[in-house]
Amino acid sequence: TLKVQQNFNMQAFTALLSKIQKKDYSPFYLLSGNEPFFIDTICNVLIENILEKSSKDFDFSQFYGKEALASDIIETAKRFPMLSKYNLVIVKEAQFMNASEFDLLASYASQPMLQTVVVFCYKNKEFDKRKKLFKAVEKTGEVLTVKPLYENQLKPWIKNQAKNRKLEISPVIIELFAAYIGADLTRIDNELKKLKSIIPEGELITK
Repeated sequence: TLKVQQNFNMQAFTALLSKIQKKDYSPFYLLSGNEPFFIDTICNVLIENILEKSSKDFDFSQFYGKEALASDIIETAKRFPMLSKYNLVIVKEAQFMNASEFDLLASYASQPMLQTVVVFCYKNKEFDKRKKLFKAVEKTGEVLTVKPLYENQLKPWIKNQAKNRKLEISPVIIELFAAYIGADLTRIDNELKKLKSIIPEGELITK
């Protein structure tokens, strides 16, 4: 059962990423779980696709959970964009917010502003499905709950991530990544970025 659930999780992540890349946005994203790489990826792709350099100072706001108040997030979310098509509001480290704030956000999420995109990044644990906020976003936005990869999924993921970065890596390199870095997906991706910057395109990377 766990394996089926994990595979579904990856499909949900891929499907959501595909929708964003096609500029099919939702007004509220509730991203939670124990694999921060997937949450960061969705968040970064939304920033890259929605924001333009000219609009970043006007139509982009970022909050951090320890200091964030739902009232401030909602007030910002209700603003109309000035230069961009969308007003982008990101709440990072939302797991540190006072849980009493979530019901107020649920009220907003049940009738969100369609010209605003709110991204709620709740890391290192799954958001409680019984909360009003979860149920509200399920109806009006996108909920994604992410989990770490199983050991048998790690090497195929490394291979696919290298392919996405247009890197040709040999099986022995995949083995080395898995053995020395383990399942730290963020670190693996950073190391692949470094390889991309120093290896000529099309060259096979061997030991």
